[in-house]
Amino acid sequence: MKTLRARQGEQAIALNRLHKPDLILLDIHLPVCDGWSVLTTLRQESSVPVIMVSALDQDVDKLMGLRLGADDYVIKPFNPSEVVARVEAVLRRTRPALQQAGAVPLRTPFITVYPDDFYVEVTVDEEVVSPVLTTTEFKLLTYLVRYPRKVCSREELLNACLPEGDTLDRTVDSHMSKLRKKLELAGLYGILTYMLLLTFMIIAIAVLGSWFFYSFILDHLPGGAVEGDDEQMTMWDWGQLDARAYCASSRLGEVNHLVTDFNEMAEKLQTLDIQRKSWNAAIAHELRTPVTILRGRLQGLVDGVFEPDPLLFNNLLKQTEGLTRLIEDLRVISSDGGAGYTLYKSRTDLKGTIQDALDTFMPEFKHNQFVIKTELREQRCVFDPLRINQCLAVLFDNALHYSTSQKIIVKNGVSDKGNYILIEDGGPGIPREFHDFLFQPFQRDKGARDVNPEGCGLGLSVVKAIMLAHGGDVTYTLSKQNHSLFKLTWPDA
Repeated sequence: MKTLRARQGEQAIALNRLHKPDLILLDIHLPVCDGWSVLTTLRQESSVPVIMVSALDQDVDKLMGLRLGADDYVIKPFNPSEVVARVEAVLRRTRPALQQAGAVPLRTPFITVYPDDFYVEVTVDEEVVSPVLTTTEFKLLTYLVRYPRKVCSREELLNACLPEGDTLDRTVDSHMSKLRKKLELAGLYGILTYMLLLTFMIIAIAVLGSWFFYSFILDHLPGGAVEGDDEQMTMWDWGQLDARAYCASSRLGEVNHLVTDFNEMAEKLQTLDIQRKSWNAAIAHELRTPVTILRGRLQGLVDGVFEPDPLLFNNLLKQTEGLTRLIEDLRVISSDGGAGYTLYKSRTDLKGTIQDALDTFMPEFKHNQFVIKTELREQRCVFDPLRINQCLAVLFDNALHYSTSQKIIVKNGVSDKGNYILIEDGGPGIPREFHDFLFQPFQRDKGARDVNPEGCGLGLSVVKAIMLAHGGDVTYTLSKQNHSLFKLTWPDA
């Protein structure tokens, strides 16, 4: 028996390529290129039997070696006689054992095994691929192909194909997993290509068949497409969301359902498109005024039309503050439910927060001769004081602009839904037909636009978003006396 010695991993790979040894004893801790890397390269290039020799005695290390393609694993320190016995066992179970199988190839519909030549062919769609297998993987495949209808136990495969010695119970699982992956890589791509082509053909046939089928039904069956409407609607009228299908009384109920569902979908898409355009127009309108003022004033400063003085800069600052508020309102609305900003909740006295908001607006209330009635009580609960103050500011500001009764009632308390704040003014209330759009952005009825042309219609939608972020809600009720009642509610959590 002739032996060769390699001191580095790269040298071991080179010696294997040059001399084609019958077996390799491989250590893990090698300089430059460790044993794991050497084993991986060996398995990519050849099926030479490999026995790992290492002081790493953990099960995870043994499994790693076997999964990478080793035929056996010996732990240091070892008995030299045991290593010799393991080498002889591996050599005895490689080519000599394979030669006993005879020269007749073993065939299945997709796999052909040549035992004498240590060779495997995988045939898929008339393409032949030869995967590189380790000795143990080849023996496992040979055994399984030789007995195609037999259910083999793990113990049986261990006794028939793997080296004798201290093997783990799950060793065969590792080799089977590696063998399965190699066979899949050899034949799966051809199968996938065939299946994908077949799938695309089926989809194309189904789409074309459905188009011809429904075209025939709508055009020829009684109760199909209404005559004279062909120019108004087509099956593929993609750019017109106002297109509708027509079906009077088809004998096929499925056609009636199809037409109904199509029209409902088209109506929803048309509504969303209208809302999108309305949003874009409203945002552009609200941004245009302050931006135009800022541009005009700054251009005047550059051209020398305006003299730089504190009053001018103060006006410019007010315009930028208005832009900031508008951008913040848009951000809050786009973060509906609180996903886009953080609430800073704390257990705070609700009465104090409401009183602070009232104190802020009290000069304007007095100037406009408003009568403020409060029924406030001590109530410590969890909320974001800044955000609740922002909601109260919107409601108080709306009352100043739209309430002609000049009377406001503010209450707080606890109900079955949690904490609440109730704000009531003496009217006039909001028309009932506008209640469904009250908390939507940029929605204002004609009366509101006439009374306050400068409003943008974002305030109540901001209140809605903030209360939803608190896990609560805001509601509007029109009383029998035509009073407006806004109620903020949220759980104490």
